Amino acid sequence: MELDHRRPAGRPVRAVAVAVAFALSGCGEEDPLGPVPDGDLFVEVAVDDGPFAACQAELPVDVTVTDASGGAVADVAVTFAVLEGGGSVFVGTTVTDAEGRAGDVWTIGSAPGEANTLAVRTVDAGGGARTHFTRTLRTRSEILFGRPDGLKRLLGDGTLEDVAAGQFSSPAWSPDGTRIAFYRQVDVDGNRVARIYTMNADGTGTPECVSCAAAITPVTQEYSPLWSPDGSQILFARGIAPVEIWIMDASGSGARRLTTGEHPTWSPDGTEIAFRQHTVSTSAIHVMNSDGTGVFRLSNYMEPESYPAWSPDGEEIVFSRSGAGLVLVKREAGTLQRTLGVSGLPVAWSVDGEKVLIRGLDHDGRPLLATVDVGTSAIDELWIAPDVSPQQLTIGNQSWRGCMP
Repeated sequence: MELDHRRPAGRPVRAVAVAVAFALSGCGEEDPLGPVPDGDLFVEVAVDDGPFAACQAELPVDVTVTDASGGAVADVAVTFAVLEGGGSVFVGTTVTDAEGRAGDVWTIGSAPGEANTLAVRTVDAGGGARTHFTRTLRTRSEILFGRPDGLKRLLGDGTLEDVAAGQFSSPAWSPDGTRIAFYRQVDVDGNRVARIYTMNADGTGTPECVSCAAAITPVTQEYSPLWSPDGSQILFARGIAPVEIWIMDASGSGARRLTTGEHPTWSPDGTEIAFRQHTVSTSAIHVMNSDGTGVFRLSNYMEPESYPAWSPDGEEIVFSRSGAGLVLVKREAGTLQRTLGVSGLPVAWSVDGEKVLIRGLDHDGRPLLATVDVGTSAIDELWIAPDVSPQQLTIGNQSWRGCMP
């Protein structure tokens, strides 16, 4: 039988470093890495090989069952069960297909810092012998931001890590967490201009300028990159006056203009883009289709608005409004839901939709990262940058990854 693995786009199974072989004919308590007698079946399990996972990440789990000669074994019952962490599996119980394969998708829980454990069990034809494979991943929060001394990673426990030296403005995680997009100032024909780069998320390798080939003129400014939800495209701002919203393939090819505006951000399903656009009398949040069509204004207030961010379900948009602070608006018809009574610029939502990560200033004027509870407006300060100015700390809508602290 063919199985629907529901493997998310752009998230392939990584190294089979955790693949092991088990004997199906024993009592189920044998050393899984010990010798396997002839005639027994081998079970290989492949799942993400990192020690950490993002909250509610969808991880494909692949199982292959073969006999002693390496031949595929069909119709072996396989069960997938979450032992801790509050996550879930999609299939739960299935059987191997003609190629000896079975699979499921493991959705990680939403609590930060928690251990998430999955068990994979196989049952032989007699129904008596079981084998067990367990995999534990711990959820964590990672916030990227640029400072004068390089790219930094802030973990949920307050640990600040160095990623790479150099200028990294508005760093953005790729959906699968393997790449980072950012912009930096470079010299082009004697002019200081902004260009968009991508690089490995762990800081290794050489950054690649993906917007250099798309630059209209040597003095064109390109900045604030954002990956599409499937990782295939990058949204960015271009120009100074006026600022335009452009899109290009992740490789840098196919760059094209969408509209005039700034502060663009993708909807969770990638079908729409929210952004700020200047009108005759003010600056307001607008929404358009991802191809630039269907532009409409979200609300009709006169106060300037900026920095929209979509809720995880795509039903609400939070943004900053002059004089009001953070405002929540329903995507449909722009119905005003409520103001949160908190000043700051939205960065991202928590995966459960209960908190918003914001950047702002503390009472002493120092750059601040904090979370705001959208139900109570309670503020939880995460980190204060005591040694840099607000202009020297750059962060974007996709700078946060994982569980909200």
